[in-house]
Amino acid sequence: MTVVVIEDSRLIRVAIERKLAKEGYAVVATGDGREGLRLAVELRPDLILLDMMLPSLEATVLSGLKHTCDTESIPIVVPSSLP
Repeated sequence: MTVVVIEDSRLIRVAIERKLAKEGYAVVATGDGREGLRLAVELRPDLILLDMMLPSLEATVLSGLKHTCDTESIPIVVPSSLP
């Protein structure tokens, strides 16, 4: 199973990457929304973890993922620590 992680916090991104890799997932991670969208189209992962607090791009990335036929059916999980 391949997971694309789009998270701008390097600390959180590396922690997620390590945990998923330890559990046997193939992980590709980026801190850039545009790069994440490109990776999703190119790799067609089984799951996308998307940080919704990306600087000014979160709505664009989510919209791009859901309105591109190559990625529209990929499940997207939005982890959050916000109360």
